[in-house]
Amino acid sequence: MNPTSLNIRSWEAAFAALFHSFVGTPRAAKPFSNVYRLLNAGLDADTLAQFEGALHSPGDFRAVMVLLAMLTGFPELVPKVFGFLRCACVRFPGDRPVGGPGEGSPETRDHPFST
Repeated sequence: MNPTSLNIRSWEAAFAALFHSFVGTPRAAKPFSNVYRLLNAGLDADTLAQFEGALHSPGDFRAVMVLLAMLTGFPELVPKVFGFLRCACVRFPGDRPVGGPGEGSPETRDHPFST
């Protein structure tokens, strides 16, 4: 474990504060914070630096925080959202196909967010 991975940078804290309305209470904020720190704890120094980014160039942590805030504040939405994210075959209007199942196939037709 990298001990510096447990430190939350100022830009991470500022971004997390944006989700106050998702998380709501200090009691709900605790699992949000603990899970975020556990995810960071498993990263080596180079990966952690990329994940955290810097003050004027934040890293990938933002996507993780959005998903954690959603999981914490709106757990009933999680199955649909994570199902959507798991499905690599979803296409949006205007997207060009990049491979995968054809239009109208069971994989895309039955997906709750398919077009």
